[in-house]
Amino acid sequence: MGTIHVIGLGPGNIEHLTLESYRLMKNAPLVYVRTTKHPLIEDLIQEGIAIEGFDYLYENADTFEEIYHKIADILVEKAQLEQKIVFAVPGHPLFAEKTVEILLKVLDNRQDEGNIEIHSSMSFLDVVITSLRIDPINGLKMLNAVSLETNPPDPGIGNIITQVYDRYVASDVKLVCLEIYDDEQEIYVLSGSGIKNREKIEKIPLYQLDRIEWIDYLTTVYIPPVQKPKLEHINTLISVMEQLRSPTGCSWDKEQTHDSLKRYLIEEAYEVIDAIERNNPDDLIEELGDLLLQIIFHCQIAKEESLFDLKDVVKGINQKLINRHPHIFNKDKKIDKSWEELKKTEKGFQYQYEIMEAVPKSLPSLYLAEKIQKKAAEVGFDWNNPLPALDKIVEESIELKEAMEELNDEEMTKEMGDLLFSVVNVSRLLHIDPEEALHKTVDKFIRRFKFIEESLAGKGTSPKESDLETMDSLWELSKEKKS
Repeated sequence: MGTIHVIGLGPGNIEHLTLESYRLMKNAPLVYVRTTKHPLIEDLIQEGIAIEGFDYLYENADTFEEIYHKIADILVEKAQLEQKIVFAVPGHPLFAEKTVEILLKVLDNRQDEGNIEIHSSMSFLDVVITSLRIDPINGLKMLNAVSLETNPPDPGIGNIITQVYDRYVASDVKLVCLEIYDDEQEIYVLSGSGIKNREKIEKIPLYQLDRIEWIDYLTTVYIPPVQKPKLEHINTLISVMEQLRSPTGCSWDKEQTHDSLKRYLIEEAYEVIDAIERNNPDDLIEELGDLLLQIIFHCQIAKEESLFDLKDVVKGINQKLINRHPHIFNKDKKIDKSWEELKKTEKGFQYQYEIMEAVPKSLPSLYLAEKIQKKAAEVGFDWNNPLPALDKIVEESIELKEAMEELNDEEMTKEMGDLLFSVVNVSRLLHIDPEEALHKTVDKFIRRFKFIEESLAGKGTSPKESDLETMDSLWELSKEKKS
């Protein structure tokens, strides 16, 4: 098998060609090019270089990936018949050139069958940064317009978006970028960079990107670093937290640790629940933001300690959701395990008690008791109906009374725990949330006590100045009024 020489045609002027590339093409009987839609092709033909393009493959293919694989296969087939193949691509062979990437993989899989040589050249990036007069050392990210959703721009640095082929692609680019940047974000649109009498460059606001009529296959978009970040972007929150924890940041934020933040995490979670129960969307937005801040806070602390960061947290939960929903994400795979069985396998647990021990003991006691009971029920340790469990409440009440008569503090604590556990069990079997039920009772108690206090105040007195019999009478009255 012969050698495939892959050379770059550079940005578009014949002066951009390296001498090596020029000689390779000049001495070759035929030069294959991915596309003849390149400003240099006419100059090469005038130089007497025979050109054959693969443009015909674009007519019937469904995807660009399909075209690139076909080109790679054709080149390998031709190299099996000839000693030397010259294949030319726009720009630099290794800059955003998928055909060369695929060709390298194909030949790597056939290690003993062929050889490939890459000949460097000036890339479009060289002329783009010259046209923009920017220094990439300050941070520059290169992106492909067709894969922008999976690899979005970074607003903290400059972004060059290549292969903005037409206004349809430009529209897609705009929509993705508007999720990150403001409508009025200043951008630069370039076409034919470095090509004499053809180069165009225009500075416009982002929202006008797909309104430019002269966008073509040589178009590139540059988005400068953002001085004022978009407030709704998660990267902005990460950046703000980094700044708060920096040496010049907030003294309180810098002092916090995972342990010191535990109470705030719990408080914010309860405030979210409170906003949900009050059915207040504005408050819910605020409280979810406060809860999210706690997550970002912990991730930043861990990042500073080189333990993990937000990406690891997101990766972990994505992996967990995909693994535990094979019926959604892996439909071809036979599913023979439930969610809990998948979780048990994932955690490496052999026994059910290990799952119980893994339930966080920091949960509110009623929720903790309910979760432990559910874990026992999963393996059949449960009542068939609530009535036997209700009898257990009576039994535990008697045992508590006996402990009270003996004035045994340790036994009273133990029996009180047993009684509460039995109450939770009945609540669970009745499909009643014990935490919610108790909350409602607390609210009802406050309403009735308010009635007592207001009634006494109307008579010029107060609870402290009244006897229990009077207040109990008012309590019964409040019940009649359904307070």
